[in-house]
Amino acid sequence: MKRIVVLAILLLVLPIMGQTTAAQDANADTTRTAREPRKALVSSIIIGGGQAYNRAWIKMIGLIAAEIYFVNKFQENRDNVEEFRKEEPAATHNPYITVRNKYAWWVVGTYLYAMVDAYVDAHLDSFPQDSTEQIIIDENTGTEEQ
Repeated sequence: MKRIVVLAILLLVLPIMGQTTAAQDANADTTRTAREPRKALVSSIIIGGGQAYNRAWIKMIGLIAAEIYFVNKFQENRDNVEEFRKEEPAATHNPYITVRNKYAWWVVGTYLYAMVDAYVDAHLDSFPQDSTEQIIIDENTGTEEQ
């Protein structure tokens, strides 16, 4: 349990240390390259890696915390399954198996969500975020006006 807590603290603190301030961002080169979805997908092999690649720090922390929680609950219920089997070897129904399997699916689902999210975020990185641009169409001619 101590290892999980230490790992969680490290995973939460390390990304924050790498963040830049607004002044550093203002001085940064304005010609930046778009993020590559393939690199985000490869980075997401480790949970939260794709979010770190996309600089989605809060989302990364949330996904890591969720993954740690689900893995911890899976292991807890796996131990309960084994303990129940030792106590009741003749029992035909183990109530902990369903809960254990539920958390196993949550682990897999969270991992897959993180991968898809990283890929989509990187793919939409070059999409314009400024929604103030207006397109006006002349009703008479049907053409765009600037």
